[in-house]
Amino acid sequence: MTEALAEKGIKLYSNRAIGIATYFGGPIAAGILVRRNFINLGNAKYGKYSLYIGILSTILLFIGLFSIPEDIINQIPNVVIPVIYTAIIFAIVNRLQGKDLKKHKENKGEFYSAWKAFGIGAINMGIIMVSFIIYIIIITLFSVNTVDPNINKVPTNVEYKAKYVMPKQLKVNDKIIIIENANYSLIRQVVIDFTKTYDNLQQYKIKPISKIWKINNTKTIITFPCDIDFELFCYYINYLKYPINIKYSPKITAWTTAKSSDNWLTSDFEDKKVMMFLDPYDMEYDNVMITTEDNYPYKISFAVGKGLSKVKNIIYEYQKCEYNNDSIKSVSNETIK
Repeated sequence: MTEALAEKGIKLYSNRAIGIATYFGGPIAAGILVRRNFINLGNAKYGKYSLYIGILSTILLFIGLFSIPEDIINQIPNVVIPVIYTAIIFAIVNRLQGKDLKKHKENKGEFYSAWKAFGIGAINMGIIMVSFIIYIIIITLFSVNTVDPNINKVPTNVEYKAKYVMPKQLKVNDKIIIIENANYSLIRQVVIDFTKTYDNLQQYKIKPISKIWKINNTKTIITFPCDIDFELFCYYINYLKYPINIKYSPKITAWTTAKSSDNWLTSDFEDKKVMMFLDPYDMEYDNVMITTEDNYPYKISFAVGKGLSKVKNIIYEYQKCEYNNDSIKSVSNETIK
């Protein structure tokens, strides 16, 4: 068979060429090249299967990558995963087409250039990146701030009345949270819900007193006139992003001056200003991210046995908060306690 191919000048993709395309374009690129080899070898049926398997493998690869916890994926060098799946596909191709490729070479048959294989890989990588960007844009555009219609009405501040009130003194602090891309009324409901979870005999002493400031219909600021414990501050930030029974997609950013005595933190944080936020690609839902003023990135996981960990890549560089207690004094506000 391969002698006839060589005589007719029909080309094949070598193992090396398929490996190059796979490394840059993923399993789908391998599927395209292996399909062409099978077609040229007279087995169009296997060629079709190869393409389907390449597409399915690419989808499963990305599902698997998104399922790996961020603190683990950050520790894996960037080249490791492409090298692994390229090596696996290289072995599979060698098993399925190795003999034919070897005979084709012995018969001095022609092969497609490695540059063409690289081009196919690069094009597939571009398609994957564009598809991912389009997906993110669609999710962003069609994420609507809505309350789940199947749940009971969330009480307004007028309806909410604290059962337990702990007298607290005003305490100067710089803790501040900015919520963007979310309706003020939803934020207000979330703040009430979070406050209510601590309105009981066991926890009322740590219950936060929140002052919410309406900058405009889609931007809200929260400050804490009596201060708030750092650990509770972290939970508060996370809850604002992932409230119970309310569906929306806000951007949450917070600032404070850290202390080494704060839960989870170390002496490296003493008197450092930190910016806190949620990873936009977070799949764990029980953590907050930190960038220090000198741009060191950290993650605080709430899961038992985890806590503070340094992450490899910085998500957002530290930016100074554009607001403070003095700059918003004239803004309409209300206190939830």
